[in-house]
Amino acid sequence: MILGACENETNPCSSNGICLQISSTQFICQCKPEYTGILCQISLFSSDINTCQCLNGGICLNNGTCLCLNGYIGTHCDMSKKKEIK
Repeated sequence: MILGACENETNPCSSNGICLQISSTQFICQCKPEYTGILCQISLFSSDINTCQCLNGGICLNNGTCLCLNGYIGTHCDMSKKKEIK
């Protein structure tokens, strides 16, 4: 929650976030899916493909981690969730 009013600001939320007034003196920002932060100021997805180390279709996040897809796990999405049981 942030002190202030949506109508007194020129959209205080970054990245096309939506300002939601929750009381007469406080508001919050509703961020688009690809942004986070109190004012939607942090991009979740990296636009620098050259530094991306995610494998198997993983998505690089700005904090240096990978969002793994398609049944993969690990720091760089390099391990399959489907382990053979011996």
